[in-house]
Amino acid sequence: MARLSRVLTLTLSTACLFFGQQAPTPPESSPTFHSETNLVLTTFNVLRGLYFAPNVKPDDVLLLEDGKTRSFTVFEGPGGRRPPLELVLLFDTTTLPPQNSKPKVIYTHWDREATYDFTNHWGDQESRGVLEKGGADVRVSVYRYDHQQLQRLCRSTSDPQTLTSAIHRLPEPIPSDEAIPLTLPPNRETLEDFIVEHSGGFKRKPTDPLYWPISWTMEAMIATLRDSSTAPDNAIRVLAVFSEGGAHGSDSDPPTMRVGYSPTTTTAHDVADQANAFGIPVYPVVLDLDEYVLHAFARDTDTGVSASALPMVRFGSVGELTGGKAFYPSRIDTEVVNEILDAIREIG
Repeated sequence: MARLSRVLTLTLSTACLFFGQQAPTPPESSPTFHSETNLVLTTFNVLRGLYFAPNVKPDDVLLLEDGKTRSFTVFEGPGGRRPPLELVLLFDTTTLPPQNSKPKVIYTHWDREATYDFTNHWGDQESRGVLEKGGADVRVSVYRYDHQQLQRLCRSTSDPQTLTSAIHRLPEPIPSDEAIPLTLPPNRETLEDFIVEHSGGFKRKPTDPLYWPISWTMEAMIATLRDSSTAPDNAIRVLAVFSEGGAHGSDSDPPTMRVGYSPTTTTAHDVADQANAFGIPVYPVVLDLDEYVLHAFARDTDTGVSASALPMVRFGSVGELTGGKAFYPSRIDTEVVNEILDAIREIG
């Protein structure tokens, strides 16, 4: 079967009508009836192997309630009314400590100001290019994260001015009253706790350098998946994440190979589990990978990959794990962002 990356959301609607007649009334009175309609929406995805099925029909679906077959009156899916596509955008806006501060962040090429210089050139025309191309029903929500905080800049919108305003706010600090604290998934810990656990009690000093990345990228992705899924409107959602990444190694790796410069022990599979549960494919946009390949600080002896690029490789793997795709742009500007979002929209 040809690879199908499009997410097909099928909705079953069941309506049950109950009638209850009141006690007998005198002949001269008109009978009174009470009715109640319960509408239940069930959203699901159908997979054939690793791919979404494109041609599911009502006759292909058996609806059971408590083991008993139930009929349904409305079936929405391929060939029917297609729900809108929501592009959920998550941007890494990590701020580095000042040059003269202690500790320093080492093994990084991250340049926040250069990365988000494109916001100075983003206007309503660029927003309309994302929202209105081809007459499709497209909406966008925008999030950003910095260290251990997440912020929602705008909920699902089709208004170009709202999207432009959200993009312009990317370089600003996260206001404390809008910050969403990031939390670790179950059975995960910070890198510092992990090192203490596997090094016989070694603890880093306050002046010891911090290894890049320092923001909780995996946790920000999980929090964004959860928050975007609480939106009241029905939509096909895809998550695009702009970051240099930061993921722990696999649980099957020996402890010395799991770290790969990551601030927590959260893995790409932790993110994939959440994304697949919500039916939201993830499209990692891996920034600056060429810098870490061309100007490697050190190379992993087992993989030959720049040690500081390992979290980027793991970050990109979330795409394949969720039915999405990773992008590796050599630069980031308004044109590149629009091209990437256009490609994701076509796939979605």
